[in-house]
Amino acid sequence: MDAFLSSVLACPACKQPLRADGDDWVCTEASCAARYPVINGRPILINEDNSLFSIDDYRRAKGVTTMDLRPNSVIPIKDRLKRAIRSLIPAKSVSITDFSAQDALKYIGERKPCARVLVIGAGDAAYGTAEQHGLKIVYTDVALGPLTSLVADAHDLPISGSSFDAAIAVAVMEHVLDPPRVVQEITRVLKPDGIVYSVAPFMQQVHMGRYDFQRFSERAHRWLWREYSEINSGVANGSGMAAFWALEYFSRQYTLFKVITVPLRILLQPLLWIDRLFGIRKSTFDSASAFYFFGERGRKELGMKELIEGYRGAQS
Repeated sequence: MDAFLSSVLACPACKQPLRADGDDWVCTEASCAARYPVINGRPILINEDNSLFSIDDYRRAKGVTTMDLRPNSVIPIKDRLKRAIRSLIPAKSVSITDFSAQDALKYIGERKPCARVLVIGAGDAAYGTAEQHGLKIVYTDVALGPLTSLVADAHDLPISGSSFDAAIAVAVMEHVLDPPRVVQEITRVLKPDGIVYSVAPFMQQVHMGRYDFQRFSERAHRWLWREYSEINSGVANGSGMAAFWALEYFSRQYTLFKVITVPLRILLQPLLWIDRLFGIRKSTFDSASAFYFFGERGRKELGMKELIEGYRGAQS
């Protein structure tokens, strides 16, 4: 772990600094003195009193929680085979955004050279071009992924206040129980002029099973980040993708879905092409699969009337 990250680690329960103690990290506050283990080389910084996860989850499952992000070299052959087969199935998601996470990182790099960026819920995503913008990126998740520097629950980020210049949270807000608290935590760890990029679903069926809780219209997503001044926002995934998901999940009720996954995905691909071909229209804001928001902290808070006036859909 690099010196910067070590210096900003904080107890997720009481937010006091942590110190290394052998293979563990320990809270420096005597009245707390919580101890957090290191598993597979990454500290497990979970406030068990306010999380769906416990530290024992990582001891028992070797870091496998919401997703199995272990490298092929350490998973059983049968699971490796399943993963290989899944990789051959045509995708059911396509981005049509006019402003991606990579665009956000470019913007941040141009305005904040050597900015420190916290990625929350990284999964297996890698923002590979970030280094060319001179950014320093820290990846966190509740699952031990290939890039994860530390395990953290976004409800209680184990980071000292005002430590980062920007945060990226793509497909995170649907998987947390208390989105406003997560926004509050992100705001706490950002500097006063910090920047956030968030993507959240609207028209999507349940994914990640028991760990799926929320959906957001474009206006609801904007209200979630009302303390941030908008730099850019819009559609991340279109209406065709929403229809694709709906039809695929509908078929699961009446067919042996696993048998027809590949032909069904191929049959539905034109819905994704339609999104790419026709792009974003006013009606897309009423029926999109997901939306993004990119904003900066520290300016005027969005008011309720401004929220309503900012509606961009086609409904009267």
